[in-house]
Amino acid sequence: METTFANNSQYPITGYDLKILIKDKNETTYLTTYETVMPGETSPKFDGFGPQTQDPNDYEIIGLTVYAKKDNGKTLAIEYDFKLDEATWHEYTE
Repeated sequence: METTFANNSQYPITGYDLKILIKDKNETTYLTTYETVMPGETSPKFDGFGPQTQDPNDYEIIGLTVYAKKDNGKTLAIEYDFKLDEATWHEYTE
């Protein structure tokens, strides 16, 4: 599988981690990039394992974590659970 994302936020995104359930194997895999994507930019393509069937119905996106660099120098980590339809976030200093 391969994907890109558009940074529609006001902050540089420094990490993007998409958690995916591969239904034909009942396994979890990730599409991850740690390329910096500035506001208004689209990320380069990044890839990971997908279902062997290559059928889009054989995977489910179950989570997403995005890391953004704030103006105060801290990193904002946002985690979204697609099944619960809930987001949590925290800031930290690297």
